[in-house]
Amino acid sequence: MIHVSAGLIIFHSKILICQRLPSDPHPLKWEFPGGKAESGETTEEALVRELFEELQICVTRVKPVYSYTFQYPGAGDIKLHFFQVLSFTGSLLNNRSFQEIKWIEPSELGNFDFLDGDIPFISFLDREFFKHI
Repeated sequence: MIHVSAGLIIFHSKILICQRLPSDPHPLKWEFPGGKAESGETTEEALVRELFEELQICVTRVKPVYSYTFQYPGAGDIKLHFFQVLSFTGSLLNNRSFQEIKWIEPSELGNFDFLDGDIPFISFLDREFFKHI
């Protein structure tokens, strides 16, 4: 099974979302930054590495938020692990990994065309997470 880690980065009550490149699988879909865990890597280590590669930030503290198994048509199961990024150092920069990055209000999540695999997480955020922060 493939394990994918994604980061929920909140700053001044806004959430960071990222748009995939036109050349990526699922082109121009929106997602939370992160990526696949490599062999021997924990999901937290994968998140730290991916956010450094994609956004040039050094994540210093995370909290697991939600995880589930998802399957895209014609593909095997993937286990999605979502973490809230509690602190990081560095200046957030799109390292040519995304078409666009945006800070949005939580209420705006439904206005973007997200990866199908992220939809259950967005439902969780709306239903459970934002009521507690």
